[in-house]
Amino acid sequence: MKKEFLANLAEILEVKETDITPDMKLGEKVWDSLALLAVAAAFDSIYDKVIPVKTIGKCNTVQELLDLVEEDD
Repeated sequence: MKKEFLANLAEILEVKETDITPDMKLGEKVWDSLALLAVAAAFDSIYDKVIPVKTIGKCNTVQELLDLVEEDD
């Protein structure tokens, strides 16, 4: 799941997959309101998880986003 998640996030943020690491701080790359909405939509469509944009916006690292996806409902 981790590799797939990183690939999906790279596509959403329009960066190279090799630029995305779990410990990457989200402010280091393109991380604006459109990216937040795109991540929320991806969580819903790809992972069948509805996570509020506010919650996603509180994440500081890629790992925190991954943790949201992996959380049990």
